[in-house]
Amino acid sequence: MYSPVFTPFNTSSGEIDLSVIPEYAQFLKDGGTDGVSVATLTGEGLSLSVDEKKKLYEAWVNAARPLGLKIIVQVGGIPVPDIIELTHYAVNISVDGIQLLPPPYYIITNSDEFVALLEIVAENAGDLPIYYDDFYEYTLEEEDDFSLQSYFDSASRRVAQFKGMVGTFRVAVYASLENDPRSDQTIFIYNQPNVEAAAFMDCNSFMLPAMNIFPSLFKQIVDLSSNGTRSEEALAIQDRLNDIVYEILDKGDDVATLKAAAELVSGIKLGGVRPPMRALSRTTYMEIKDILEDNDVETHD
Repeated sequence: MYSPVFTPFNTSSGEIDLSVIPEYAQFLKDGGTDGVSVATLTGEGLSLSVDEKKKLYEAWVNAARPLGLKIIVQVGGIPVPDIIELTHYAVNISVDGIQLLPPPYYIITNSDEFVALLEIVAENAGDLPIYYDDFYEYTLEEEDDFSLQSYFDSASRRVAQFKGMVGTFRVAVYASLENDPRSDQTIFIYNQPNVEAAAFMDCNSFMLPAMNIFPSLFKQIVDLSSNGTRSEEALAIQDRLNDIVYEILDKGDDVATLKAAAELVSGIKLGGVRPPMRALSRTTYMEIKDILEDNDVETHD
């Protein structure tokens, strides 16, 4: 159970606010989270400079490691020289894994291209596990002949550090059925509506944006659903969380709305979002507060 953490910003200056990260890490740990993923799309990683990412990585290592949380850092989605620089830095500060979006505007069309991208990172990652981030899903999809099996098998054979992927429930099912991942490989599921079904099917690794709001409830769903039987209690929790999250997402951009909800539930000042993403109005912020309270979720404002 990993949380792709939000990047906290100082509301006045717009700079990263590293001071709240220890409190944030403790909130996630108390909720049953096993680890964090830093500077992902949820964490506005593509809006951060290389230097900002380095400071953010280190702050999370310092805050999360004493709590026993694992730390995966997103290094991709940027030009290759910057990916290499961040990978070296991640090795030097001893994170637990690398998450990799492809470089901008690069759509992989065959398994050789997929492996070539992984090899660039692997050559600089030491022994760190690498997880390909198929957040947009199309980054691995050939227009007429989608075959996750060929990508996964090629990477597994040719890149020792390739330890899995972050993707949709569909990707997890494909990989599990077609590829039979090794015991040291993990498919992290990022879409929150399918947690109960995935756990029931023994897909028990998640990297959910909404984990930043309801870590203990998602952990409860997994615990109730992982024994091979359908749990009415788990289904009820899943349905309740889906209703709340969808209602929140209706209020604006995914990151901005979920970040506001996380701030309201945790009481931790996470700040707004960085332009060009549009900030929420105070009215919308209070509407999200009302949604939470109408669903019997305690808030702090």
